Amino acid sequence: MDTIKMGAFIREQRKKRDMTQKVLADNLGLTDRAVSKWERGLNAPDISVLEPLAEVLGVTVTELIAGERAERREEEVRTVIAYSVEQTDWQKRQRRKYTAFMLGFTMMIAVMISSVLWFKGVFSIAHCSGSSNGEIKVTVYSRDVAEDFFSEERRITVREKYNGGGESTVIYGGTFGGLWWAPRGEQYVLTMETKDGSRTVLRRSGTVTEMDVWLRFAAGKEAFAAPGTGYHFCQWAEDGIHMLIRYVCEDGKTGYFWFDSESGTVVSVFALME
Repeated sequence: MDTIKMGAFIREQRKKRDMTQKVLADNLGLTDRAVSKWERGLNAPDISVLEPLAEVLGVTVTELIAGERAERREEEVRTVIAYSVEQTDWQKRQRRKYTAFMLGFTMMIAVMISSVLWFKGVFSIAHCSGSSNGEIKVTVYSRDVAEDFFSEERRITVREKYNGGGESTVIYGGTFGGLWWAPRGEQYVLTMETKDGSRTVLRRSGTVTEMDVWLRFAAGKEAFAAPGTGYHFCQWAEDGIHMLIRYVCEDGKTGYFWFDSESGTVVSVFALME
């Protein structure tokens, strides 16, 4: 398609009708700059403009594309078909290029965002909560997100953020079991399953207490204080100090007792069953 020849034909037909570029453009809902580019042969009218342009200039679409008055019908048809095919193919190629670019760009951004979120542990959050007074927020991750990101060992990361600023991070071996805040205060119980069995810790004011060892020591001469006894946290009392603990002896005996987390003493042993 000869855009220079088409442009000269448009200019010739426009002048024959005493129209300025602006008048022609207004009739088509375009700018006179677009008409100027056609007439200079810089580009061709869009296929959607051909019919209204031909109507305004008083020519056929075939003549417009050919850039001259057509005499043979067969040549007109061939010219229209060739132009249509060329325009359609070009538009398809442009759409494919744009789609491929946008798809690749979107995938790249998605991979980058996912990588950042993965390293930050967003996809590994197992628990997130805060103390009743709003001073501490705890987030537990189901993998190591602080030291060895690619470790194959079972680990959990406990991250504490303090309202006054600062934070602390602790890595434990095992899988997350649960976390229970005391009704009042800044302490909580954390349970996990390790390769050696269940593990329970009490965290408060930045200190960590191994509950299993503490409870066994506090039980003293109680019948359930044998080395093989397992202890399981059940709930906090409303005072935020006492904890209800369930014990399971190796011989199958089970029971409950209240444990004072401030004095470290066992009180109110009950529900002992054979």
